[in-house]
Amino acid sequence: MSHNCKIKISFIFLNAIFQDKISLFNIISVDVRSRHGGDFIYDFSNGFDTWLLLLVHTRSVFRIDGEDRVFPADSLVLFKPEMPIYYRS
Repeated sequence: MSHNCKIKISFIFLNAIFQDKISLFNIISVDVRSRHGGDFIYDFSNGFDTWLLLLVHTRSVFRIDGEDRVFPADSLVLFKPEMPIYYRS
């Protein structure tokens, strides 16, 4: 791992199918172990039209309901479609 790397994340974009009480997810794309520098900010105020599942390998800050919250390394975060997405190292 590079010394400049401040955040490591795996991205998984999903489509959800809800049938009765069973949820099925189709994986659209996967990006494993992305690396970003210390000044990295990911900000999509309108979210995506799919679900986004993040496995965060390093400590990160996520904005949830307008409040910045610190998540420890190895956190799993799931965003609903159109949910604002903001996180940083």
